[in-house]
Amino acid sequence: MSSSGNSLQDQLDLALSPLTDASKLGILAESGYEPVQLAVVNHPNVTVRILNKCVPPSLDTIAQRRLAAALARHKLTPVHALDALTDMVVKIRFEGDLRDACMDICIHSHTRDRMIRKILNAPGANSSFRNDLWKRCENKTNEAFIRSLLSQIKQRHKQLQGIKKEATQTESANSTTCTDQAESQSRCIGHWIYEEFYSGGHTELHMLLAADGDCLYSSGTRLSMTLVDSMGNWQGCAEAASNARPDGRGRWHCNGNVLTLEMEDDTYIEYEVLFDRGHLITTNTTNHTRRIWSKQA
Repeated sequence: MSSSGNSLQDQLDLALSPLTDASKLGILAESGYEPVQLAVVNHPNVTVRILNKCVPPSLDTIAQRRLAAALARHKLTPVHALDALTDMVVKIRFEGDLRDACMDICIHSHTRDRMIRKILNAPGANSSFRNDLWKRCENKTNEAFIRSLLSQIKQRHKQLQGIKKEATQTESANSTTCTDQAESQSRCIGHWIYEEFYSGGHTELHMLLAADGDCLYSSGTRLSMTLVDSMGNWQGCAEAASNARPDGRGRWHCNGNVLTLEMEDDTYIEYEVLFDRGHLITTNTTNHTRRIWSKQA
């Protein structure tokens, strides 16, 4: 009998007949017609060699997927056929006949551990599939291995969820930090004056922080003297002032609560900063000098 010499219906009828022997089934298995091959797989006289012939070349059609599910379900399907099916099913979404095929491959007595690992690590092996497999593998030959692997995967997914959660929290925190940093940078911009008073005068420090990142640091002194005669009588006062002179130019930036000035003469000044009712409060991180600056309108 030649499978090519009979119509599809003739071949299907022969494959469905319980009287068809293994030799004829072997020929029908090479017909290339999935409905005929499906009937061959389910035939009581089918052999391991014939089942190997029925593995479809792909799983593109519904008929091919039904054939794959039948092979995965058959207790005689050999390792070679199960291995070939595994390589195909892991590339496709687990649904319908394919989901059943994946489940049956995992619990099949001829399945090797490597095949189970492939299936459970495939994108289609979602939590619903894993939960169903946990129940289906009870009292099966590879129950212990499957449940051990499922437990490992569950633990790994928990760890991944924890990592993703931590990453999300870190990203959120970084976003907040960036917002705070931008706000601090903006609030630092301006012309700031620090005045220190003492007997007979006072000193002014000027710190100009430009929006483009340039900075100018300068200082000036104002002296005041009271004039008296030899008897101690007041005769008037005298004042002298030195104009604020640039002490240095450079670049500035503010990262969170740390203001950094990098001057052209290689001087490096770092302040911890706070803002309080329009004032800039700085603490030098090197000598811990604390100053309160007022912003010039």
